[in-house]
Amino acid sequence: MTPWWGTLLAALAGGLIAVAGAILNGSFDRRRARGEEWFRRLQWAQQLTASGSDADRAAGFDSSARSANPDWPATTICSCSTS
Repeated sequence: MTPWWGTLLAALAGGLIAVAGAILNGSFDRRRARGEEWFRRLQWAQQLTASGSDADRAAGFDSSARSANPDWPATTICSCSTS
């Protein structure tokens, strides 16, 4: 027969392992979601670079540069004149 403290120790160990697994699973899900969002934004920026408008193309290049390097300085979308 197992002493009462052995049963308690096994229950606590199982509970701690379950909590640790839930925390790890949550962090993996958040990391995956951030990667998917980054990829969607990169695809959107690439689609903008292939558009016909100069302003959209400039925005696409700026967005793709920012997604590759978050410290990229903020620039204006388009400084071209429409005359």
